[in-house]
Amino acid sequence: MKAWTGPEEKQLINLHCKFSLKDCAEILNRSIYSIQKKVDRLFLTRNPHGQAQIYFAEDIAHILELAEIGFTHGQIAMCFNTTRKSIGSTISKARKYGFDKYPKRPVIN
Repeated sequence: MKAWTGPEEKQLINLHCKFSLKDCAEILNRSIYSIQKKVDRLFLTRNPHGQAQIYFAEDIAHILELAEIGFTHGQIAMCFNTTRKSIGSTISKARKYGFDKYPKRPVIN
């Protein structure tokens, strides 16, 4: 199994919102299993419109704070333009893996 490079990960992030796992696997010359595992590790999800959703560490902090003060997953989902199921999954992953697994929001100069 070959290691993923930074450019391959960026390409997957861009492809994931437009193509199926099978198509991504063909384009990147990897197995569907490899694509699925990387999608999971990058915490990529799709919003209701089929576009990839990337959560940054700051987003995770906000999501957990909203959940802590009593917002439902459905209410949080409306804030992030995603589904209740996606928020539930994101909260579970955040609690399991912590903030270090999420990328920091890029600084725009």
